[in-house]
Amino acid sequence: MTLPVDFVFTQNNLQDFVDCPRRFQLKYILKTAWPAPVSEPIEEHNRLIELGTQFHMMVHRFYLGIPADVITLHVTDEDLLAWWNAFMNNPPTNMPPGRQPEISLSMPFAGFRLAAKIDLLAVEKGKRAVIYDWKTTHQQPRPYFLKERIQSLVYPMLVIKTGGALNEYKPFNPAQVSMVYWYPAFPDSPVTLNFDPDWISSTEAKLTRLVNQIAEMRMEIYPLTVDETKCKFCQYRSLCERGIYAGNLDEEDEGDEEGSLLDINFDDIQGIAF
Repeated sequence: MTLPVDFVFTQNNLQDFVDCPRRFQLKYILKTAWPAPVSEPIEEHNRLIELGTQFHMMVHRFYLGIPADVITLHVTDEDLLAWWNAFMNNPPTNMPPGRQPEISLSMPFAGFRLAAKIDLLAVEKGKRAVIYDWKTTHQQPRPYFLKERIQSLVYPMLVIKTGGALNEYKPFNPAQVSMVYWYPAFPDSPVTLNFDPDWISSTEAKLTRLVNQIAEMRMEIYPLTVDETKCKFCQYRSLCERGIYAGNLDEEDEGDEEGSLLDINFDDIQGIAF
């Protein structure tokens, strides 16, 4: 089974492959719809997804210059208002002045395209670029874990490789780029990642190997993850005969270090192409 020639890689589908090749195959190649809940209780899971989506939209509007009182005019949910107040009272500090909310970047990569939609990219021309990602999970940030996530590889690499268009066409070097994960549930505990000159070559090699591995898959059924705890929070678990019932949302918060099931997927392949 081969990938379409126009397949676009994102941090989400790459992370899915790393977590479970079979999930990648079902979701992105076969496009299999499987009506199973990701976690229980279903209503609370869906509510948190909706709140995360709304929070991202509110912050987007804020950085477009819409007044805060207008943004919150019809907001009544107490949890969402608490996140918003945390953002307003303790926003990311030392932010560069040139701010691009929800900016899409893409580039040719290993015979395909690599793309991402970044929550906010702030640039100080000639000096630095800071990537901001809003994480609306209820987990305490874990810097050591975030550093290894595919998102922490794809986003900075795209900015380093293509961000020169926002920097008077002068490319950023890795030391000028940083990435901030900001949590409204933990506004005092943002996670900042920095990058050294060797980072870009090792990251490009790692992602190239991963893309090539996916592109070279020829088996009819891709392998299932060996970590069956991931199956509890996968919509395809019953299709793969890895259980019928979804894991509990509280168990997810305690045991799923990435908290990715409640992350908002704003990858967009209709990006600014370079």
